[in-house]
Amino acid sequence: MERVNSDNTKSLIGPLTKIMQFSMEEGKLPQQWKESTVIPVYKKGDKFDPENYRQ
Repeated sequence: MERVNSDNTKSLIGPLTKIMQFSMEEGKLPQQWKESTVIPVYKKGDKFDPENYRQ
């Protein structure tokens, strides 16, 4: 996965601002923003202990 650099960030500010303004005005979020995949990241120790995964 490629890291976001400052040039990419600057080009995203305008479109993201419009999406957020629309969402606030309409009280709606894009459907894709309501869905997620959670992948636990293992640290060390017993893999069956939930405390050994990053939060």
